[in-house]
Amino acid sequence: MERGLFRSNKGMFINADVNGAYQLVKKVSPDAFANGVEGVAPC
Repeated sequence: MERGLFRSNKGMFINADVNGAYQLVKKVSPDAFANGVEGVAPC
């Protein structure tokens, strides 16, 4: 594991800044991703 990476429950590594931003969006607007996220590919 490298600095700046977050390991999800499923074992995927996610940039910690992106993960933090995602968590803030979910907190402020819980319905923001109700229809899913398109165009996101795992590394």
